[in-house]
Amino acid sequence: MSSIKKVIEGEKSQLQELKAPEELENRLRVALEREPIRKRKKRIAWRGIAIASILILSLLIVNHHEGLAYYGKKILGFDHVVSETLKDLNEKGMGQVIGESITLQEGVIFTVEGVMNDDNQLIMYYTVEAVEGQIEHKEFQPIRLTGFWTNSYHDYGVGKISGDGKKITGTHSFAPPNGFAKELTLHFLHTEKTLTFTYDPSKALATIIEMKIGQDVLIDDTKLTFKSIKASPTMTLIEGSWEGEIESAEIDATKLYVNNELVTQQGNSYTSNWRGNTFELRYDALSAPVNKIELVLHNGERIDVMIQ
Repeated sequence: MSSIKKVIEGEKSQLQELKAPEELENRLRVALEREPIRKRKKRIAWRGIAIASILILSLLIVNHHEGLAYYGKKILGFDHVVSETLKDLNEKGMGQVIGESITLQEGVIFTVEGVMNDDNQLIMYYTVEAVEGQIEHKEFQPIRLTGFWTNSYHDYGVGKISGDGKKITGTHSFAPPNGFAKELTLHFLHTEKTLTFTYDPSKALATIIEMKIGQDVLIDDTKLTFKSIKASPTMTLIEGSWEGEIESAEIDATKLYVNNELVTQQGNSYTSNWRGNTFELRYDALSAPVNKIELVLHNGERIDVMIQ
């Protein structure tokens, strides 16, 4: 059974309890772990099958702790949990300081310290602290953001735990909110409590490149379509679809080269429903200027993306 099907079977019952809205299937991004290509390929045949949507809340916890402080628009104290790209953006004061908290079950205090937003994602800088006991045993998972014409679901998260085990400092990624939303409400798993905070949409970072790729690749009997690429200050997103049967690792293995330099892959997600099968490949942000973009597939086939 492929990694995607394993996750589907394991999460299906939990999702039924969440009573998620119908639009969850259309907006959700699923963070899946990459897996090696096996000699004996197992295929994924999803044509004509409506699959229940999946939500995976991933949280990497490592023993570490640094104090938090703010200076202007900078959100300090998160260098140990973010990429070099986010460090640089934060150093330039590209984030928004929030500083709003909510007390959840068992006295757990969840604080939205700040946010950074562009057309690919909203990154939430957070801390969560347990008044009693160890924080890793508490329930505090955020699930989505709502607001004016906004229903943004959680994509992935990362965090590090303090030495005493009571506090986590980290980030969560959500789909970007509507450009007119001035208040955002954070919803959590296993509780009806919410946290609403003021947000300035005018401080969203501008997209660097947004282009149509529109190229098809035939792999055995499967048509793989690379639809578009959107490069924003926080990451680069490639969207596509497929028709037929294909192993997830074959899509995951797609490499992105910009100006002949390999761009680090950050993750991927897949969706299958009555509309078809789609994928998203996430890479690090691009360095300007961008003169050449090339995709290299697992079989060595190359796709040149015309710079518009």
